[in-house]
Parts: sequence; structure tokens; C-alpha cells
Amino acid sequence: MSGVAILDEEVVLRHIPGGQHWQVPPEGRISSMNLRLRPGELGISVSRLITTTPALLLDLLGNRELGSKIAWPLVQEIRSLGFDVIADPIEVDRGHALIVPVTADLERKSTLRALASAFSYFDLG
Repeated sequence: MSGVAILDEEVVLRHIPGGQHWQVPPEGRISSMNLRLRPGELGISVSRLITTTPALLLDLLGNRELGSKIAWPLVQEIRSLGFDVIADPIEVDRGHALIVPVTADLERKSTLRALASAFSYFDLG
């Protein structure tokens, strides 16, 4: 069901492409560039761990050879930054969801950096 808020205890996943624009050297922290909205987007695309595994998301969107990774936060961490997370299932990913601003401003670099710091990488071996 689209638009339904996701529980605070859930984990959501985000594909992080390889490369220095997306993973900042030397430690590879997640760049705020990963969280910018493209024209026409209403929210930041994520997937729900309850429905979509990290390996499946990597298969759908990533490329291990190019350094793609999957990152995660708890939904409550995202909400504490002024966002909400709502279900937005799509045909190829029934666990698709959106991070949408409530009080946060996605035009502010500091907001994007704070959101990026909420994410940690999954160890996919």
C-alpha cells in the first residue's frame, strides 16, 4: 500500500554506487550526493529490509565490480532528522519506499550530510 508510514523499528536500504562522488575516500563514507533529489522526484528512494534483501537490492541496482554497496539506517533515525519514510511499492521492488522531508530542508547541505551520516554499510562479504 502506497503512502503508508513505515514503523520506526524497520530498517531501510539504499544502493550506494562505487566511486569517489558517492563514497568519499579514504574510508568510503557515504557522500551526501547520494541523497539529492533528481528533478521530478518526491522523495529519496529506499527499500524495506523486511521485503527486500541487501543482496537482491544490489542485484537490482548495483555493480559489485564497480564498488556498489548497500547502506542502511533505522527509520527512527531518519525521522529524528525531520523526515518521514512511507511505503511506495513498485513492480520490481515491492519493498520500495520513500524518505520524504517533513521539517527537513533537502536543499541544505548540512541536512544531506546529517542524513548521510545516519547510514551504515551492510557487510555483503
